[in-house]
Amino acid sequence: MEEGMAENQISPPHPIHRPPPSSQLPLSPTSISSSVKIILDILIRTTPQQIEPALASTGIIPTTEVVVEVLKLSYDYPFSAIKFFRWAGLAHKHSAHAWNLMVDLLGRNRLFESMWDAIRSMRQEKTLSLAAFASAFGNYCASGSFDDALMTFQVMDKYGIPNDVVAANSLLSAMCGENGCVLRALDFLETMKSKPEFGPDGDSFAILLEGLEKEGDAAKAKTTFGEMVVRVGWMPANVAAYDAFLMTLVRGEQVEEALKFLIVMKKNSCLPDNMAAAVL
Repeated sequence: MEEGMAENQISPPHPIHRPPPSSQLPLSPTSISSSVKIILDILIRTTPQQIEPALASTGIIPTTEVVVEVLKLSYDYPFSAIKFFRWAGLAHKHSAHAWNLMVDLLGRNRLFESMWDAIRSMRQEKTLSLAAFASAFGNYCASGSFDDALMTFQVMDKYGIPNDVVAANSLLSAMCGENGCVLRALDFLETMKSKPEFGPDGDSFAILLEGLEKEGDAAKAKTTFGEMVVRVGWMPANVAAYDAFLMTLVRGEQVEEALKFLIVMKKNSCLPDNMAAAVL
């Protein structure tokens, strides 16, 4: 697979400028080890054809920690990162963390064919988990490829990862993370409701209500909140859902409605957090 990734030299259709998630934020210069600095300098300054010989000439042993650190800082250099990953894999098997970073890096740069090569290799190496598919969901949705994200959910069980409610919630979260895309998530909720193997739970509705809060859609928030109460009942621990719903009403200038719902919530021992209560 690593050879397959290295051979795939198709450039992404447009430059990707989205910032990496917090787990991949650039490290401060003082926190970068000398080995990582040397490797990064090679990846940035060396042509792809010369990267592997240049890396070999350093005498650096790419430990698991070094591989992870380099990948976190290589999101802007995907083809160089592929070469590095292939070279480092000659020294030892990659950790699940390193593989997950590579899957995310490839997806973030819209190198989806190579991303699937990596997922297939993870299955062979027995390092595949939901984290890789959650990354695929997020990157497909970020590129507007919602159908591909849904397809990924549908086939993941063939890779040994169950498409259960936890996975479904990861897909919902990816959809709701993109502006103006909660309607796609609501459509997927309808699919979830018809599938007992991944029927929606309290987290599913909390994710949707937070998305509707972001989009300011009070009407759909009311409908979704009602469906949540009917389907999963009142859940005191599901604070995020109650917060999001009340804040959606308040921001939609429906304060009286929010107060009425707050009274009902209190009667059912389901209280929002202090911030939402303070607003009301």
